[in-house]
Amino acid sequence: ILEGDRDVGIHYKYLVDKAKHMMKGKRFQKAYDLFICHDRSKEGTSMALDLLKSIRDHTPNVRTMLCRNALAEKEKDTKKEDSKKEAAPQEDPMTVPSKSAESLNVVVILRPGVFENPQVQKDLKEASEAGSNVVILSD
Repeated sequence: ILEGDRDVGIHYKYLVDKAKHMMKGKRFQKAYDLFICHDRSKEGTSMALDLLKSIRDHTPNVRTMLCRNALAEKEKDTKKEDSKKEAAPQEDPMTVPSKSAESLNVVVILRPGVFENPQVQKDLKEASEAGSNVVILSD
């Protein structure tokens, strides 16, 4: 009934274009494009740093965050707050919101026992609740 109608065709094209632009704009709804998560072991940290260096060399416009850097930022923030407040209680890192929820994609560097780490579990849970894509990377 509506197949030859010009208004229906224009409206359909508008909806298709709107969907395409929504997917492109999704990148800017989050603070980071990629959050690199690992088990905080020496080997995992080394592989994460190699991955981060490679991403920055080949695609410098990708906004990346390493889980180690996220912890450093949290510590800086608490030190700033501590200088303002004398006796501020130390927060448990498991209760502080993770930066993985602010990322569009999360890469987990697969090592033995990586999913047993409570911090990795917390990062993945928050990322999946925020709608992030999770990618597993192995060596």
